[in-house]
Amino acid sequence: MKVNNKVVFLSAAVLVGFAVLILNSARRTSSQTQEPLNDNKKMVDAIRRGGLKEAAKLKRHYIATEDPNWDWANFNLEQLTKTSVAVIVGVPQTSVVQLSPTGDKITTNYKVEVENVIKGHLVASDIVEVSMLGGRMEFEDGTSAEIQTPGFERMQNGKRYILFLYANRNGSEIFLLTGGPQGLFELGSDAKVKPHARPTDHVVKEIEHKNIDSVLREIRMYAERWPNSSGCCN
Repeated sequence: MKVNNKVVFLSAAVLVGFAVLILNSARRTSSQTQEPLNDNKKMVDAIRRGGLKEAAKLKRHYIATEDPNWDWANFNLEQLTKTSVAVIVGVPQTSVVQLSPTGDKITTNYKVEVENVIKGHLVASDIVEVSMLGGRMEFEDGTSAEIQTPGFERMQNGKRYILFLYANRNGSEIFLLTGGPQGLFELGSDAKVKPHARPTDHVVKEIEHKNIDSVLREIRMYAERWPNSSGCCN
């Protein structure tokens, strides 16, 4: 009987020990879960209070990601051409990272020299400004904020591109890409066209295996068919 009592006592002690371990583990997990939630709340409050500059003060080097793709509109070449106010072949000369007036967005703005006009009222040798989401901003106090756009490769100065453009809603002369990344194509020295859209977008599949001349011919044909913008983006 004494042996049985000892066994019962030891078993109870083991169970109590397990219960304490489980409780402590649950408390640690709850604490670990709560910390990121608190950090996120502080960050959201900071951005509401003072934009990305305020967020940078908390993190020193604040990094966030944003998706520039248009999930509500999946274009083909004809639709891109039809809805754009201008379609050009151009070469970016310079780029500047800018913080939006509201302080919660970062864009990279390019000065693009127009090489060839396919649609619109621009002329060759014009310099136009084109804005794209993302970039890294350095502040005077040594902090920084960066908006990354995973999957979207922005332009590089000195390279040739086809750009489908629409007018900025705020009335400025800065153009935006029709369809986001869908409206940007790099023209390679190997005569190939490199779309900057997602592999699943219609336009990527449409131009697969086509060379530069073939793609440009198609766009010119659509530009003649649709000389005016349909204004989808305003």
